[in-house]
Amino acid sequence: MTGEISVSEQIEAVRRKYDDLIGKEEYNLKTYDHNERQRQKILNKLYKLQESERTEIKGLERRASSVGVPGMRKDGWEHCPRCGSNRVKQKGKIDHAFALWMSGFVFILLGLIIWPLIIIGVLLFLISPIGFLGAKMNVCRDCKKQWIANKA
Repeated sequence: MTGEISVSEQIEAVRRKYDDLIGKEEYNLKTYDHNERQRQKILNKLYKLQESERTEIKGLERRASSVGVPGMRKDGWEHCPRCGSNRVKQKGKIDHAFALWMSGFVFILLGLIIWPLIIIGVLLFLISPIGFLGAKMNVCRDCKKQWIANKA
């Protein structure tokens, strides 16, 4: 055994941990006599514990899906392989074509001032449909790494 535990075991451990914490707070709420303010404080703490549990479990499931465990998103989105961030943006084929088209447009406008740039602008404008042939790309917003999106 490699010493690593599976995602389902990690999720079960998280659930056990939060069951204990929530159980203690519920016991405290039922057993002792509290005024309304203390009661509200305990209820808020219970709510925050439940939210923390859900968030932690979703994080484990998300991490598992980015590693290729069944359940990976079909659109190719995944966590950044360099820094592990979930702030990843997908660039599609339309983005590539639009960038070429806009570059051509800018060069045509600049060509009104410096006429040879019109030729470059027209060429970029004409080859902009080639952008649709490119692959989907994932781009990390934190470390700026770019990679081709995997197909599930």
